[in-house]
Amino acid sequence: MRKPYAPSVDARLSDVFEHGPVGVLEWRRDQGWRVVLATANLERIVGHPAAELLSGAIEYADLIHEQDNPGVFERIGVAASRGDEALTLSYRLITPAGETRRIHDRTRILRDATGEPEAFVSYLLDVTDEPSDAAAKEYVAHMSHEIRTPLAGMIGLAEALAETPLNPEQADILTALNEAGASLLQLVNNVLDLSKIEAGAMTLDISDFRLGELCTTAERLFARRAAANGVALTTRGQAMDIRLRGDAGRLRQLLFNLVSNAVKFTSEGRIEIAWAVDPPDERQRIRARISVSDTGLGMSQDTIGRIFESYRQADSRTAAEFGGTGLGLAISKQLAAMMGGRLWVESALGEGSTFFFESTFEASAAEQPELAALQREEENAAARASLTARAPRILAAEDTTANQRVLELLLTPLNVEVVIARDGREAIERFQEGRFDLVLMDSRMPRLGGIEATQEIRRMERAAGRSPTPIIALTAETLDTAISAFRGAGVDEILPKPFEPNRLIRVIAETLSRAPAQSAARTS
Repeated sequence: MRKPYAPSVDARLSDVFEHGPVGVLEWRRDQGWRVVLATANLERIVGHPAAELLSGAIEYADLIHEQDNPGVFERIGVAASRGDEALTLSYRLITPAGETRRIHDRTRILRDATGEPEAFVSYLLDVTDEPSDAAAKEYVAHMSHEIRTPLAGMIGLAEALAETPLNPEQADILTALNEAGASLLQLVNNVLDLSKIEAGAMTLDISDFRLGELCTTAERLFARRAAANGVALTTRGQAMDIRLRGDAGRLRQLLFNLVSNAVKFTSEGRIEIAWAVDPPDERQRIRARISVSDTGLGMSQDTIGRIFESYRQADSRTAAEFGGTGLGLAISKQLAAMMGGRLWVESALGEGSTFFFESTFEASAAEQPELAALQREEENAAARASLTARAPRILAAEDTTANQRVLELLLTPLNVEVVIARDGREAIERFQEGRFDLVLMDSRMPRLGGIEATQEIRRMERAAGRSPTPIIALTAETLDTAISAFRGAGVDEILPKPFEPNRLIRVIAETLSRAPAQSAARTS
């Protein structure tokens, strides 16, 4: 008689770890952060036997792609210091055979009674053979490039126009144009940010910031739009000067999404942005809260359950009447989780809504008031003066007429000679004809793209024994592979489109200041 199948729990777990798709690694502090658990199926995922990881013959960190490694451990460090319990990562591994594998990593952070990490447990899934994700990313990146390129021209021309004398009617039209451009740019960025978050590819940029300043900035930016609806936008908070450490850019994005949402759905009454902080704990961590309340439409409980889902709105009437894609709140929810916090809403139909964000930040060690705005103004003035005095000759490879005009309008008044090339092939021809102090290189162009043109320029310089001419890539590309290819081709800097005019001027001035003198002086 066949023995009935009745394995023990241990046997079942062993079978899962040997044959299942998810590998498990555990590191413990009391073992010097060595690997103490490595499941048998890891060899199929990482290409190395589990025994090599357990013995220390192979360090898992050394298997992570060199371009992904710094970002992975930066995120782990931030999550560990912030008190997070888990985080999701996406990165590439290199196998012993030289193959690249894409890994989805869900890491739990186990803590002792004092809150310090005592173990990391990573659940690893090989997602290399999921082409639909790669194809979707490629499509999103391509579409974003196609949108960003003309958008960069539109925003740039509008900013250049703002520097000219305008009558009141023209100024109003220009304001509307700028708002439309900003809305479109926000839409494109939202789509890209969502794809990055879902892929685990978004990282946090930690710096000092003032919570009160962040909230009052939101008030200034949205007050005009709210007033146009007959709505008063106010702020209320404590400790205006308290400084925290965190990703100010992502927190600003989250807050702006909440305020924009409130303005959209409030036709009368008021909107209030409020903030509060708790005293620092013994580890100098500060609990901070932000709320955005409005007297708008309000929501049913059913709607509250859906609004944080991607591409979802309250109903079709909402989409038709108020517009939007339903991405802002979904992104805000995920940004809150990335920052170790939470985002929720309290609302009732006809009674308005209040969105709450809460998270823990490190207290800033800085004691002096921040002078970033003043310093930035001084840097802008210095950069403009530097270009004017230097009178550089710049080759600009750009196929879009609007963007060509933007570069001319920005740089010509600063005593810069701008030579336009309409594609990569023409850029090479112009480069052969005469010396340039610097090259501005677009990415996707007819006949020959910017990466290939950069490679050819560097080849020509090596063959002639010439010093490398500084090259700045101006690109709407968003895929890491495209950015890496540009760097590999030999560019000095990469500036994403659309760019802020003063930033372009600063980058050009800084790049020229680092470069050896070129014999590109004008003869006229």
